[in-house]
Amino acid sequence: MPRILIAEDDPAVRRFVARALSHRGHEVIAVDDGVAALEALSEGVYDLLLTDIVMPGMNGYDICRILKSEERTKNIPVIFITALSETMDEAMAFGIGAVDYITKPCSPLIVKARVKNHIALKEKTD
Repeated sequence: MPRILIAEDDPAVRRFVARALSHRGHEVIAVDDGVAALEALSEGVYDLLLTDIVMPGMNGYDICRILKSEERTKNIPVIFITALSETMDEAMAFGIGAVDYITKPCSPLIVKARVKNHIALKEKTD
């Protein structure tokens, strides 16, 4: 069963994404900020990270940079789910190692499809 970490400070979005993915048979752990995300990543093994960019304490860009700089976590796919819709924000996300970028508000079908694709790709590369 794929294990997914969600880092999202908006409780409604966090519940929405967690519920959508839990119904697909994924084990979902959800945290409300970047510091908690890094703590969870240091304590467990995850197959995918879904993160917002703008969060208190530590933003999603910083989480991704740290994740990609560490040997143990560098191969975890990162998908940003964010309200930031400028091309520059999306380019920055891909530039630091994200595999996908979804803008809010988002459809559960889109989230599920992209997660499914990136989990399948990770399984093939593992």
